[in-house]
Amino acid sequence: GVVSTQSTGIKDTEIAGTVHVRVSYTVPNSLFVNIKQAGDIVTHFKNKCCNPYAVVTLLGDYEVFKTQVVTDNQSPIWNETFEFALPLKFLQTTAVLVVLYNKHGENQEEFLGEIHVSLAEYKHFKVIDGWYNLED
Repeated sequence: GVVSTQSTGIKDTEIAGTVHVRVSYTVPNSLFVNIKQAGDIVTHFKNKCCNPYAVVTLLGDYEVFKTQVVTDNQSPIWNETFEFALPLKFLQTTAVLVVLYNKHGENQEEFLGEIHVSLAEYKHFKVIDGWYNLED
């Protein structure tokens, strides 16, 4: 039988957790995204540990980076920095996209959630440094 979860409002694939991201810019065309850590990730494979990693890119046609996989940890610390070639005039046209996955074996991956950090209001001489809630 199908179990209804409508009354509780909780899906099987509930997304939870946070990601700590730092964004900075160096003129003329270097955007730095530092994926510091994540907290309280929820995984949905029963009896399997959480092996999270992050995929980092910008909205649009930009390079895609991956952090290392941290094994057996629901609050992983990566502290990895990635550099994007982004001319100043395009800085406010994009957003930082961070997607978390849980790695199982070679081909099994579970989506853990994602964050978008809009750069629409971002001033290149400032630093964005904060925790963001994972969303689906």
